[in-house]
Amino acid sequence: MPAKSTKPDAGSPDELKKGDRTRAAIIEAANRIFLSKGYHAASMRQITKEVHLALGGIYNYFDSKEDIFIAVL
Repeated sequence: MPAKSTKPDAGSPDELKKGDRTRAAIIEAANRIFLSKGYHAASMRQITKEVHLALGGIYNYFDSKEDIFIAVL
């Protein structure tokens, strides 16, 4: 009989894909920055710096700062 795995099944709520974790980290960082600096003073560069992501990499997840703001809301 095969050993029972303790790893959550793929697709279960406990196992997020790396992309999902990165997207969530971007939203969390953006929320903090929007709250501390305001929407207009916040920049994509500040958000990516906090998440330790290359500036171009953020565009794999969001098209614009406005899209991130909508996700935060």
